Amino acid sequence: MIFQSEKNLKEYGDKIPGDKKGAIETALTSLKEAHKSGDIAAIDKATEQLNAAWHAASEDMAKAAQQSGPAQDQPNPGAGANNNSTNNGGDKEVTDVDFEEVK
Repeated sequence: MIFQSEKNLKEYGDKIPGDKKGAIETALTSLKEAHKSGDIAAIDKATEQLNAAWHAASEDMAKAAQQSGPAQDQPNPGAGANNNSTNNGGDKEVTDVDFEEVK
């Protein structure tokens, strides 16, 4: 969890509001100290604090993403594409077979 939080801070740090980022960093430091001490109760408490800090930050990031709208350079995933996942052939029986490729 420590490694993942550090990685996420590096990746998303510029998108997290300052107060939320500070809370994450404080909780992360507490978790590191608890890990070094080996105190299970302190690790559990610090983990809960870190999870709560990330939850609050991710809510803010999601709100900011909704307000900015969809990215202009990203295409709509279903626009203009043929959807071949539907079964237009009715109920056909599928047989699983083994084969050998001869060269």
